[in-house]
Amino acid sequence: MIGNRVKLIGNISAAGTLLFGSPDDVKSEVFRCLKEGVDVLAPSCGIAPRTPTGNIRAFVQAKDEYYLQLLQ
Repeated sequence: MIGNRVKLIGNISAAGTLLFGSPDDVKSEVFRCLKEGVDVLAPSCGIAPRTPTGNIRAFVQAKDEYYLQLLQ
């Protein structure tokens, strides 16, 4: 009924993964969400003030890596 008029916004756990996880945890969760069909990557809620910068970088890098792999 709604066809392709809806986009799925996928949530990367703001607390469990971004705040307390490792960059590898972030990458795994990003890859999982994209493989499951998420159209827009987003944290599950606001990004906590003490979220490690390395985890935020890993979030963006994982998205780039995922799409680069699709092009190969």
